Amino acid sequence: MKQMTTMMNAFFGMMRRSVAIKNNEMVFANELSADTKAFLQENFPNQAVAYAEKKGNMLEVSLNDGTEVTFSKDGTWGKVSRNQEPLPASLLPVSITNNVKTLFNDALVVCADKTKQAYSVMLSNGISLKYSMDGHLA
Repeated sequence: MKQMTTMMNAFFGMMRRSVAIKNNEMVFANELSADTKAFLQENFPNQAVAYAEKKGNMLEVSLNDGTEVTFSKDGTWGKVSRNQEPLPASLLPVSITNNVKTLFNDALVVCADKTKQAYSVMLSNGISLKYSMDGHLA
């Protein structure tokens, strides 16, 4: 009986996983929108798309160097994360970049999450900061 229960749990686990996979859709680099391609070329010119996947209304793109970028349905970036490499300064308002340099001179912004209300940034030293859309520390 215990074996039967284990087998049933495994079966239903596989079914849940296959349903989850069906909700995601792989996207080839040549299928990315012109805006997405332009954003990636402008901000990460030396990196190729390693993998892209549509998840609901979001598009997640992974680049060869491990950079991950999430785009909303309208093509606007929402999150950019790098592996201890600095984000391009052009992604953030100048006031945020300047504030980070003032407060944490040796730290780099390695992750940024942008919503309609705020920016959240993660620094290479592990500190997280939140800013208003106009770039003021919240």
